[in-house]
Amino acid sequence: MMAVAALAACSKSDINYDAPAEIGFTPVAKMNTKAAVNTTDYPNKLNMYVFANAGAADAENTSSYSEVYFKNACFANKSGEIFGGSPTPYYWPNVKELIFSGVSDSGNVNETDGSVPTYAYANNKWEITLKNYAPGVGTDALGDNDLMWFPTTIAYGKNDVIGEGKTGHIDVTMKHACSWITINIKGDATTGAANTTWKVNSLVINNLSLSGTAVLSETASWNNLGTANGSFEVFTPSSGTNLTNEYVALENITNNTIVIPQNTTSLTIEYEYVSQPGAGEGGADIVITEEKTIPLAYSGGTAWQPGVHYTYNITIGTTEILIEPTATAWDSQTVTPDIAL
Repeated sequence: MMAVAALAACSKSDINYDAPAEIGFTPVAKMNTKAAVNTTDYPNKLNMYVFANAGAADAENTSSYSEVYFKNACFANKSGEIFGGSPTPYYWPNVKELIFSGVSDSGNVNETDGSVPTYAYANNKWEITLKNYAPGVGTDALGDNDLMWFPTTIAYGKNDVIGEGKTGHIDVTMKHACSWITINIKGDATTGAANTTWKVNSLVINNLSLSGTAVLSETASWNNLGTANGSFEVFTPSSGTNLTNEYVALENITNNTIVIPQNTTSLTIEYEYVSQPGAGEGGADIVITEEKTIPLAYSGGTAWQPGVHYTYNITIGTTEILIEPTATAWDSQTVTPDIAL
């Protein structure tokens, strides 16, 4: 699943060669929910941090564009779908051309003691590097922990973008750097029946690396992952949530389980049910609480990959928990294993 943003400049009907033209973004995203972006709107409240390097208009390739024009510059929504430099506007050079690359303001990007993106030419390509990036558990803000970036563009000059008959913008493709996990839970004919006493109390993904270094070029690669001892509380309601006979996505914040790509781990499910009604102290029901840890491995892969949406369909039955993981890439790739526990 990808998101598309357009790098734009404010067009004028009468342009002089030396007239300043502001550089801006008109984001158009393909994906957009609470955290994992998946419709046609890039979140207007999700700022971007952009790098631009300048070079000669007749340069043979972008490797020579080493003159920093701006770096880690914040672009925020100004009006409609237009994003511009914030608080400082940025303008096109009159002679030189520019290359661009940028990241979304997600996770701990540019936070105090967070991850400060850098931009450099290495391994025969331009790369944005974010050391100690951590997506966090997110909020209900769109794209809050869904780290996105667009790779380095071809070089553009002011005259390529501004002027009569010009579009006034540059299209760039935003990509997802992390993995998105959805946990769907249902009961069987007994545990999911009407008025069931079966409830899910919590879902926790175990043994996660919660931070790492992202290297973003045409693809996302990760290294220096933190110790895999973290956990992610996917679902912890104030009181148990009753099972039904239909799959329901259980999560604290809608579609907000975003993790750093890494080896698959495990999920711990805590659930409860009434084993004998009215037989407890004072006529109370006897309630049994159980906890089950199941692997989140899937066939065809050993690790969660960048830009892939993994969906795990889990059935809690009267005799066993059945798990049927499927992995759905945001480019419609599907993996369907069958696992019985």
